Amino acid sequence: MTDQNLDSLEVGVCSTHRAGVVKVKRVLFWGALLALLVTTGCKQKTLFESNFDTTTVNQLPSAMQKVGTSTFGGGVGSVLIVAAPADASPPTKWLRISRATTPPGGAPAPLTMFLGNMTSAPGNGNYTFSTLMYMPTGSNNVASIQFGTLNQELGSFAGFFHLDFLQNNRIRIDDDESTVFGTFPRNKPFIVQVTLQVTATSANAHIVLAGAGTEGTADRNVFPTLRQMGTFGSVRIWMGFPWTGEFDAANVLVTQDQ
Repeated sequence: MTDQNLDSLEVGVCSTHRAGVVKVKRVLFWGALLALLVTTGCKQKTLFESNFDTTTVNQLPSAMQKVGTSTFGGGVGSVLIVAAPADASPPTKWLRISRATTPPGGAPAPLTMFLGNMTSAPGNGNYTFSTLMYMPTGSNNVASIQFGTLNQELGSFAGFFHLDFLQNNRIRIDDDESTVFGTFPRNKPFIVQVTLQVTATSANAHIVLAGAGTEGTADRNVFPTLRQMGTFGSVRIWMGFPWTGEFDAANVLVTQDQ
């Protein structure tokens, strides 16, 4: 994790609190690091926050999250709460997304997804999304995070922006090969943070990855699709066709500056 990555994580933080962020640049305690990076600064309202620790291992996620609600879909056992993977504690429990391979002559497995719905879709404003991710070794386990509208159906995919975590350990924006950037590790946790700044005439996403063996920042203009789709109100963590395998996520959080 470089100073450049951590400086990017400070985007939107009030200058009076900048010193507090700097002090944790070398902290290796993942839970405390993530919480401080995304919450130190201006007053924020939490619109979605996962709380997987209250769910028994190998059970489905709760519909009622710590803040907001969740829905999910996929094959049997494809969305589960699991114990922390190696080198990824805290937190103590993670969300696992998996999708089975297609048997010879069989039908493809359903798309596997977890959809976190925010408590509201406030419209214009500054938002921060963050999560911890863990990508195990695999040749076909492409993970996706999509930003969409409030209370959408699982099959609607009304998203205005998404990230793919690719087979070659790089990140792609909106299926556009010209946007591929950064790198993430296998078998180690890393932070994904997206800052959305939405006004009546613009909407921009600033993406930062941080953690051991992780590099990458990027920016994306999402105004045209956001205005076409509606207001920001949900985050979908999923694995689509033709990808198979598994990945984990934890500490899913969406806040808005007040």
